[in-house]
Amino acid sequence: SNELRHCSLEDQEDCVLSEAELVTTMRWYLDMGEFNPSKIIVRETDDERFQDWTSTFHLAAEKGMLEVLRFLVYECRGLQPLHTRTPGGNNAYAHADRALKKKMADADLTDNQKKREKAKYNEVLSFLRGIGLSIRPWRDLASNDEDDMSNSEEASDFDYDEIYDEDYMQEQEQESP
Repeated sequence: SNELRHCSLEDQEDCVLSEAELVTTMRWYLDMGEFNPSKIIVRETDDERFQDWTSTFHLAAEKGMLEVLRFLVYECRGLQPLHTRTPGGNNAYAHADRALKKKMADADLTDNQKKREKAKYNEVLSFLRGIGLSIRPWRDLASNDEDDMSNSEEASDFDYDEIYDEDYMQEQEQESP
């Protein structure tokens, strides 16, 4: 729906949703048939030769949102193409790895903040490796050859059942009202 596209991700008191609240909201929209996690998100760019785009999955990896990634993988089975790459040939692992490197190089973060960020992103990177994503480093669009422009990894025989997490699904059933 048009309203979902313009969701501010804030509650009624203008507070930003926690990651758990975001997952609850995404689950609600998924149940209503109004959430399509594979839809691409176009980012504004000054370079007219190409449009930069991403997806919910790539953004969640980039922001270190493990709960959102787990929701997308386990509850959006078949709707979320896990091996999709953004322009430049970057999968969700590359997005998370680059974000971690930026955090570690951020002079404005304290050592304790960097430790927390590193722990958070290491969990995300471990999860993404565990579901079979390639650990290729970040690639810039301008430096890639034609092989890297493919928007999906070599996973045409990818089987969601191989990564099915019974414990996760049981936790979600127990939490449901």
